[in-house]
Amino acid sequence: MADQNGAGRNGTTRRAVLGGAAAVAAAGLSGGAAALAGGAAAADVDPLPIPGRIANPKHLNQRVYSGLFFGGPPKPFTRDNLYTRSPLDADRLDWSDEGDIAFAVAQVTKPGLNVIKLSYWGHEGGPQETDESAPALLFSKNRWPGEAGPPTYTEAEQIAKARQLFQAAEKANLLVTPMIEVSVLSNPFFAYFPDDLTQLVKRAGWLLRNFGDSPAFLRMFDRTGRPRRVISLIETIHGSPIDPVRFAAGFDRASDLLQAELGYPVGFTIDPSPNPPYGVHHGPEPAAIRQTRSVVAVNPFNITSQGPFDTEPERPETDKERLRYARNILTKWVSSGVPLIANMIPGYDAHIVFRDVPHLEIYGYSPEWLAAQRDLAVEFGTGGVSVDYWNGYSEGSAIPPTEEDGDRHLRWLAETVKLHRARWT
Repeated sequence: MADQNGAGRNGTTRRAVLGGAAAVAAAGLSGGAAALAGGAAAADVDPLPIPGRIANPKHLNQRVYSGLFFGGPPKPFTRDNLYTRSPLDADRLDWSDEGDIAFAVAQVTKPGLNVIKLSYWGHEGGPQETDESAPALLFSKNRWPGEAGPPTYTEAEQIAKARQLFQAAEKANLLVTPMIEVSVLSNPFFAYFPDDLTQLVKRAGWLLRNFGDSPAFLRMFDRTGRPRRVISLIETIHGSPIDPVRFAAGFDRASDLLQAELGYPVGFTIDPSPNPPYGVHHGPEPAAIRQTRSVVAVNPFNITSQGPFDTEPERPETDKERLRYARNILTKWVSSGVPLIANMIPGYDAHIVFRDVPHLEIYGYSPEWLAAQRDLAVEFGTGGVSVDYWNGYSEGSAIPPTEEDGDRHLRWLAETVKLHRARWT
């Protein structure tokens, strides 16, 4: 299942992929996205810090509403051969000038999101880093297609490219949290954590050193009310049974190492869902995670990649079975005492990338699916909502308008954000 052309999630990188079906009109999604998004009321006085809420001044004490975002121009092979959704504004996606970057960022604000969760596979050009595994090319070592200059970027050029995104986000009143991707060859979190923190600290440290000074870098309050710059993590599980207290302590040790180097506290959002489907859940347990200083929120990712079964079925899962599994994961973590950012997707379709792979059948997209995903997010998202992905065109999970779905998913997300804000005000 190795994807050498940056198609998306696969077995080699241990990403439990999601899934989707032919797009169906979503009932009840009417009106413009901006109107549906709603907004947070401004406070008359500075409120006390609320654990799990945003600490940046312009979004003080707001919940997180985020989208998993692949930055930079699309990888040509992925765009030309692997997309299952076709963006309507494809000519604006090449990031050839600051106007295109501003356009890409401005789209994120339309449904009411306040945070970009920025995918980061690594910047050194190694195996399963950005050049090989990512569907888009921000942080690539190789120069972007059509751009004049030497074949590879200097590190300073890579940093400058990414800082353009942070600057555009700041202008759009958005925040950014880098999300460190997991892969077997470059970042096998499931194998090294919590005993060897070298790779996690190296990657998080590079991101924080080069972008942590940006006003747009997400900060959140921890359980004591202390603001921390936030690094998002995915697939934070262990490959074999482990003491959950020992596992949880690894996050605090990593945070302490980063603070010793950088001089400020660092927090994490974690993902307690497994990869591959029907994989292990070892590591994160609510009671242990609740005692950490550095975990500011739980943000599950792979909550519809399988059904609620103890053993792997020989048949495809139904949408209802996938939704039952999602509810099980969210139910476990909503009672943990740790803020829960509930994730959702409109559907999943990676039938080109993951052809004939069990449990990665096309699913979702129906009015019933969209309503169920919306309702789960509104019910369980004590800390906010994340849509994963924002622009996953090769995996059929895209929010911006596409030829196949129009603006249906944009309106669905805007409705969800509006309902969630009303529910949790």
